[in-house]
Amino acid sequence: MKKQILSSAAALFLTSAIVLTGCKKEDTNAPTITLKGDAEMVIYLNDTYTEPGATATDLDGKDKESDVSSKIVISGTVDKTKAGAYTITYNVTDDAGNAASEVKRTVKVKQKASTITGSYSTTESCNFGNVGAYSCSITTGTTGDLSVVLSNFGNYQTTVNIPATLSGDFNEKITLESGTYAGLTMSGSGTIEPNGKKITISYTAGTDNCTATWNKQ
Repeated sequence: MKKQILSSAAALFLTSAIVLTGCKKEDTNAPTITLKGDAEMVIYLNDTYTEPGATATDLDGKDKESDVSSKIVISGTVDKTKAGAYTITYNVTDDAGNAASEVKRTVKVKQKASTITGSYSTTESCNFGNVGAYSCSITTGTTGDLSVVLSNFGNYQTTVNIPATLSGDFNEKITLESGTYAGLTMSGSGTIEPNGKKITISYTAGTDNCTATWNKQ
């Protein structure tokens, strides 16, 4: 009789263990990442990029929330010396192996007037032949970060100063303000290298068609 009681108790304990084990909820909850700061940021050429970071929370099998921000893996770099768009990615996985949906941040590095100001050495090729090398300069304009003035523009007339405007996704385009300068009707546009140190401008001056290459000194 004593043996039957022990056997029944053992069976009851085993059944309870199975029931309790079956009630344990599996952790299938993936963490959630939240960016600090904006999903798209803008800095200017040669400015310092400071990573804002992100936070992450996770629900376990019992729907208890915890902070897993320390486990976030941040990938990607921002080259402040070259204009362009850079992607920073954020990922995190919890202890149960559940991965969060990847979150991305876009950082745009842009040109502005002050990044291209300075002295340049210039060569030109025109429809009448090549023009010799000469010096010129770019100064900031008076209408904001995208406003510049090209001085000593064109070897044939060293006193020409032409207002110009930067544009494009990364302010990599430059457009001359069309007008009459030193008796010549001028217009033109060009591009700026990502590092801001080389500018190529195609323009017309009267009946002349020229392409000027400007290298920052």
